[in-house]
Formats: sequence, C-alpha cells, structure tokens
Amino acid sequence: MRGRVVLVTGGARGIGRGIAEAFLKAGASVMVADLGSAAADWAYDLAGNEELERTVAEQAVLGEVRATQLDVTVKASCEEAVASTIRAFAGLDVLVNNAGVVQSGATEDFSEADWDRIFAVNTKGIFLMTQAAIPALKKSAHAAIINTASIAGKKGHPGMAAYWVQSSPRSELPSRWRWNWPATESRSTPSARVWWEPPCGWST
Repeated sequence: MRGRVVLVTGGARGIGRGIAEAFLKAGASVMVADLGSAAADWAYDLAGNEELERTVAEQAVLGEVRATQLDVTVKASCEEAVASTIRAFAGLDVLVNNAGVVQSGATEDFSEADWDRIFAVNTKGIFLMTQAAIPALKKSAHAAIINTASIAGKKGHPGMAAYWVQSSPRSELPSRWRWNWPATESRSTPSARVWWEPPCGWST
C-alpha cells in the first residue's frame, strides 16, 4: 500500500479507526473523516472534533495521516472530503465507506425520524460518498471501494428491523456498481463468510 491514498469515513473511532491504522501500518497515506464539530447536531454519541483530532494525533506516529470533517448525508460535505484528500495527498486510491449509525426498537414503536436517519447515513451516505469519489478513483491505477457492513444484513435480530434492512444494501452495492463502472477490474472479497460458517454457530 505504500504510496497509495485512503479515505476512511467514520474513521475517528471503533472499526473505522482500526481500518485507518491498518492502512497506515501498510504504508498508505490516510485521510480520517468524521463528523467533528457537526457531531453536536446528532442525537447519537458520535465522534466530535476533539476526538477526531486526538485520533489523528495519536496515529501520526504510524505514517502520513490527516483529518477532515464529514457528514455523509450532505452531498457538498462528501465532495469536500474528497477534495480535502486530494489537496493533502494529490490523489485518491481507496474509499472506505465505514460511517454508520444504529438504533433499535420494536417496529410498532420505532420513530420515522430514526428510520430515516439510519438510511440517510448507512445507505444514502455510501451513495453520496462513492459518487463524490469516483472521478478521483478513475484516475488511479489501484482504485478500490470498500464498504463495511454488519452481519445483520444476513440474519435478522429482534428490535433491529431498520438496521437489518439497511445492512443488506451496504454489502450488495459494490457488486451492482461493477456494471456501472465499465472497463474496470472488479473483485469479490467475501470476508464475511468466516462469520457464517461453523464452528462459529452462524450458518446460511
């Protein structure tokens, strides 16, 4: 990965932070994107600006890393995240669509606002980020789009209807996009398989 540029959404904490660190250790330059100051506008415990800056400061010992604020539900914000990445590293090779939120509850009690927010972030957000990144990715000889997704997309759980339904598009979108990105190498990486085959207890 040395010399390649990676943009990780939802990268300030959790899985996103781990992904960013893995790419840094592999030699890539990484842009960590998260809500930052906009986190205060969300009714969730999401990474604020202080946490975003702290994450990047701690990861600086691993390699070339920068931070940018991003709201994946806003088209202009997605475009600016890509532009910031290009300004910092002169290109983009890998987009990691990791940003996501979760809310649980019985269907009869689940609010329309929570339903819409989950789909705005977890599904529409992938579309907006990918749309913003494609022009830059087309210029790369090593372009890749990675979507993180939950095993909830394969097996439902009580009280998780909205999260379960949105998980499936996250895992299925890449294979569908292949047909809309001609003359480009595509590859399937079914990494989730390990969670479903015995002896883990999950099976299809």
